[in-house]
Amino acid sequence: MFLSGRIAPTIKNIKADMAKAAKQKKFEKAARLRDQLRALEMLEQRQNVIMVKPVNWDIVGLANDEGAWCVNLFKIRSGKMLDKENYGKIQSLVQIGYPYYIDTPQTSNEVNILKNKGMRFIITVFDNSFGKNNHFSKEEIIQFYHKFLEWAWKLKDIGIIFKSKKPHLFDFYFSSLPQLLINSCQNNFYIRGNDEFGILPYKVATGADCSIGIGISSAITELALLGAKGIHYDITKLHQHPYYKLGYNRIIFDNLDSLLNNLIHLKINPNSSKIGDWSYLREIISPFHDSSGYKRMGAYINEFITQVKKGNTSEKAISEANRSYQEKWGKDILHTYS
Repeated sequence: MFLSGRIAPTIKNIKADMAKAAKQKKFEKAARLRDQLRALEMLEQRQNVIMVKPVNWDIVGLANDEGAWCVNLFKIRSGKMLDKENYGKIQSLVQIGYPYYIDTPQTSNEVNILKNKGMRFIITVFDNSFGKNNHFSKEEIIQFYHKFLEWAWKLKDIGIIFKSKKPHLFDFYFSSLPQLLINSCQNNFYIRGNDEFGILPYKVATGADCSIGIGISSAITELALLGAKGIHYDITKLHQHPYYKLGYNRIIFDNLDSLLNNLIHLKINPNSSKIGDWSYLREIISPFHDSSGYKRMGAYINEFITQVKKGNTSEKAISEANRSYQEKWGKDILHTYS
């Protein structure tokens, strides 16, 4: 009963046994039962009812941040969380490739709208947010938009698609810029609306000549895996990042003037310029380029769940899932850490 999460009946039985032991003057046994009872009562208090129905489930939760995965295993018994195991420390690094399903890429509506306005060079900008818990200050981002819009306005035929991190932030950014500049640039840019969440980068950037991400942007790396041109604009100058050794002033910039000058070079020489070109890094970033990463991830998780259902510990289940994955895709595709 206890292992299935049904603690209340176990407590009731222990209370009965404790009363019986006391009546028979078996005080040592009664004392042991009392200690067990207290431990169970504390455990019951810690359990949270998280399901309306008294289900018995094992739930696997996954979270991803810039390629680092965290796995949580929640053991639900009788609708209560009996136990959970966290794997925040990376034990295995599994390469799966681009993780999302991709339908046939088509030039985005935003690109078509700007081209119909006469824009000849289209840039997608992937925004970032500011705040005390973020790497960026609002002043840094506002300065970027001010200088970037002035640059685009002077060149006349550069169109910009703004893909916001949080849609409401653009109202703040643009209210902080000179109104004359905003009015002058109205023809040059397109701002995504309030349906941002869940929109994959390629849906916005397909057909654009280049994309820029503020900070070390996962959106830019995703686009690079798909063969698009993209640039990280590293406001915070995180020079220890590997991208600096791999492509400083090619795929990552820390100076806005240099970035804008190189974009002009790309505009003039689209076929010969190496700016934003990740082709020489695609194999380093990922060995897979088949847009089937979600299938590999699903197969790995299914194997892990199968091993848990067989009664294996989480560590054993991960080990078996790793072995199965390496047998299919090769030993170099998965790395384990002690």
